Amino acid sequence: MKRLGLMLTFTLWSMDIHSASLTLKFHDALGNPLTLPQVQTVMKGNALRASDAWVTSKSLKMVEWNPIESAGSLTIPIPPGNPAFAITWPTATHGYSYWIMDNLGKGFSAMESVVISLQLAQDCKRHLDQALATPMRADYVHSPAFDTYYDRATAHIATANGSSEDSVKGREGLAAMDDFQMAFEILLREHGPKYASANKANCYPQIGVTFEDIKNYQAEIDNLWDQAGDYGVIRFVFSNHKKPSYWTDAVNYAHKKGLKILGQPIDSSADARLSKAQYINLFKSFVNAFAAQVDYWEVGNEVSGEWLSQDIDQRIAECASWAKHSKGVTTELCVFWQISTYNYRAAPGHDLFTWISNKLPKAVRDDMDIVTLSVYPEMAPLGGYALDWVMRRLREEFPTQRLALGELGYWIKGQRHYWNYNQDDPLGSAKHKVAETYYNAIFDFSNSVGFAGWWCYSRSSSGYDWDPTMDALIRNLKLSLDAQPVPGTGTSPLTTPSK
Repeated sequence: MKRLGLMLTFTLWSMDIHSASLTLKFHDALGNPLTLPQVQTVMKGNALRASDAWVTSKSLKMVEWNPIESAGSLTIPIPPGNPAFAITWPTATHGYSYWIMDNLGKGFSAMESVVISLQLAQDCKRHLDQALATPMRADYVHSPAFDTYYDRATAHIATANGSSEDSVKGREGLAAMDDFQMAFEILLREHGPKYASANKANCYPQIGVTFEDIKNYQAEIDNLWDQAGDYGVIRFVFSNHKKPSYWTDAVNYAHKKGLKILGQPIDSSADARLSKAQYINLFKSFVNAFAAQVDYWEVGNEVSGEWLSQDIDQRIAECASWAKHSKGVTTELCVFWQISTYNYRAAPGHDLFTWISNKLPKAVRDDMDIVTLSVYPEMAPLGGYALDWVMRRLREEFPTQRLALGELGYWIKGQRHYWNYNQDDPLGSAKHKVAETYYNAIFDFSNSVGFAGWWCYSRSSSGYDWDPTMDALIRNLKLSLDAQPVPGTGTSPLTTPSK
């Protein structure tokens, strides 16, 4: 696939057999039409399946998965309810992102003609303008980089709208998509740390990494402290085949060092191997062992994922209730980002917001202090446009909880489906840009504690991908957070945030 050579157009028109059908027209950058197999190849990257979907235009719940495949053509019916159309698609400098075409908030229901790249750019601009206009970002001072991308994208839209040729609209719209996506991420990356710094008294920021292995824990804990200081958080993935005593020295060392600790007794990869009783007992054994040292307890990891046990909602409900009401500890729940990048037909109901709605009643939500998102953009693309939307939706679902990014990784073996930023250097510049973007951007949301939980900080079977560039990323983020001291004298940086 030529990275710069793809663009797409969609056209809605009236059909005799269906009054609300979407006819999809895709072209390359030269205006050559793409066939159905070519379209499917581009949208799915290296994944096994395509990623297009109809979703509810407000709540981002699945309406219909892979409508192109279902129709067997590039003409697809529009479901009732004014849905939005979602798709993974690459742009020149960002790579794959998750794009949601909501038709300027109206969704789709009737006959009209739409060039999708232009419409997506316009939708992205609308959401970006709304993000800029929120009171919490009133102090954002545009950087030259932001203005360059924003102004260039706006010019592309003007050129597109000034032409009657779909090929021009599509080409210019695709360029605008790329520039607006980059502008969106620059906003979040630049303003996030400033917002967190200014609000430390109410929501103390956290910068964290994940420890799956503790063979070199002293050196790695020291390194994290050197970069992050007392903003630092270690997320221990306690192995289910080792007793708590195996982890005692590492937990005590991190606690004495002054770092926050997030304890995760059961990873999502281990859940299905355990019975419900085993899961709950294992969780309780670690809480009982380390309640005095561990600041937050992850009652469930990536719980919306389709690979977990069918009763995971019951497991986390019992663990959270016991942890909150019997032990009085701070609870955290991690959900997995995805909507249409998995096999929905084989396991319906695991798109993020459908799962939350179906599986987490209010009583269970009330037992959660922090809700975090697990993001692997090479497995389920996101990007600034979708990240902003998803975090706002999480805030709607969890209005009283702290939010955070609880797990993050890039180019993990076995899930290298969609490239970000640099297709030719995924473990170098692309990995660094993924980390920089999400570590900084996650702070730019109300009541977010930040975190991030990079998966491969410590040496493990997944690999070790920390390096001086990643160290500098954390160090620079710390310096940004240090820019404004905590107001008053009564707020301790080590105070555990509460709801």
